[in-house]
Amino acid sequence: MSEGCSAPIAWEELVAYWAGDLDSARTDGVEEHLMGCDVCSAASGRISAVTETVRAMIPLFLSSERLAALRASGVRFVENPCVASVTRPALFPLGADVLLHRLGGLDLAHAASVGITVSLEDTGQVLLEEPRIPFEPVTGEVLVACQRHLGEEDRTVVFDVRATDASGAAKVTRFAVPHRFEART
Repeated sequence: MSEGCSAPIAWEELVAYWAGDLDSARTDGVEEHLMGCDVCSAASGRISAVTETVRAMIPLFLSSERLAALRASGVRFVENPCVASVTRPALFPLGADVLLHRLGGLDLAHAASVGITVSLEDTGQVLLEEPRIPFEPVTGEVLVACQRHLGEEDRTVVFDVRATDASGAAKVTRFAVPHRFEART
């Protein structure tokens, strides 16, 4: 890194640390070094600031155009196609920046607006309610970009998608998505 550290952590390794790409043994080693080294801690802080800024720039709900732009910028997506009647776990791997839920099978061709309520299945706690989100009328999808919002605790997240047509009639479709996080090894 620079003067003042006898065994500096390589920039690439700090980036991998903040991306969650290191195994648990190397993660522990990096954290131990950072706790005792002001020089590497300062470098790590700069990477962290960039990482958190980028994460903040990714909205929770995406249009297909925004998704394409984020992909082009290098954001690493893992896709999880979801159908309302099927509940299956979604794995958030360590190397991914975003777990993209494609909530599909929705009749959105005549939707004037789409809203969503996000809650936890086990407690019913509402995490977020958005009255208007982007949606894909042609493909019948809503794109949800998860970025480890819940930490790394396995939880089932419920997405209640509310499609409202021009007359004001609304239809709610429920998706239950068990979130699983790849463990550091």
